[in-house]
Amino acid sequence: MKRWSLVLFSVGIVCGLILITLATWADQEASLFESTSAYDTNLPTLRCPIMIAHDENSAITVTLKNPSTYPVSPLTTAHITSGFVMLINSFEELPSILPGGKATYSWPIVPADAAYKTLILARVFVESSYPNPSRTGSCGVYVLPFGGIPGRAVATLLLIPCLAGMSLGLYFWRGKGALSSRQSSLFAGMLALAGLTIVGLLSILIGSWPLGLASLILVLLIAIALVTRYWGEN
Repeated sequence: MKRWSLVLFSVGIVCGLILITLATWADQEASLFESTSAYDTNLPTLRCPIMIAHDENSAITVTLKNPSTYPVSPLTTAHITSGFVMLINSFEELPSILPGGKATYSWPIVPADAAYKTLILARVFVESSYPNPSRTGSCGVYVLPFGGIPGRAVATLLLIPCLAGMSLGLYFWRGKGALSSRQSSLFAGMLALAGLTIVGLLSILIGSWPLGLASLILVLLIAIALVTRYWGEN
């Protein structure tokens, strides 16, 4: 049972690493796309799908809010790659947002938009409209090398085995009996790997590629240390 526990846990970790790697890579590349320091703050309401299929159309969206007591019309510009980093599709919106209201805009993306035939990069600029400062945000979308299955379904098919594999692996390894010193040490390492993988998954949710990258590096380092120790003692 211990051996199968490790198999289940390893499958869960690998599925999580694949998902985190694709999302982190896409967002890291997007952060360099038309990077600028001319804007005051980040745009946290920008949303991109993690991935799309080779035959799937999708969209990126942004939501703008107006916390003031008067209407605002912030000029909003979206730049999306059009097959190459240097070629872009440009979209402009001039919303009229009522006091306390919000407006959501979406712009289409297709696999042919991908730079390097792999990543669709997007950056959105929102000009200042008191009391909101100027904002900009970026995000990336990984284009799968196959079609027939929507990107959201592929992400789900990675997420479910990730969470199930880690949970079942930890549960069966812990078991009901007492663990030896060696088993307890490995269990602590497995808990660390699971925790860092969860952090990496959360980084996708909040759109923080530096956090995702840090979790990937730590997971790989701990995994190498555990494998070296575990098999080195056998």
